[in-house]
Amino acid sequence: MTMPPDRSIGPADGDRRAGQVEVLLGRLLRIGVSASMAVVLAGIVIMFARHEDYLFAPGSLEGLIKPGTRFPHTVFQVAKEMGVPSGRAIVAAGLLMLIATPVVRVATSAAAFFHRRDWAYVALTLLVLLLLLASFLVGKTG
Repeated sequence: MTMPPDRSIGPADGDRRAGQVEVLLGRLLRIGVSASMAVVLAGIVIMFARHEDYLFAPGSLEGLIKPGTRFPHTVFQVAKEMGVPSGRAIVAAGLLMLIATPVVRVATSAAAFFHRRDWAYVALTLLVLLLLLASFLVGKTG
């Protein structure tokens, strides 16, 4: 006698779960972008509050974009300068959050595919994640 197939997870459940993952990924994007935008704006406000000359003295704002201007651009530099609350460091932290948002989304997608045991998509998603991480390393050295 044969056992009937397991129908505990039917097509409707799979569609519902896929929809839940899409909603989660959408929320991650909205939260990541909104939070990073709020942090960048807070950094800009702090920067202009501490350096009023940026608003009123012609040419002083240009000092921010001159070649050789010190601006934190690594996680360690940002963390070090966050202790002082530097506006530049806060802006950089917001930008790093924005950069991290798609990485978190891809990692979450990989976890969702792993949970569903969809090995082909796990492999593809992990490949995309590795390419993202490799691009950070190449960008850092190049």
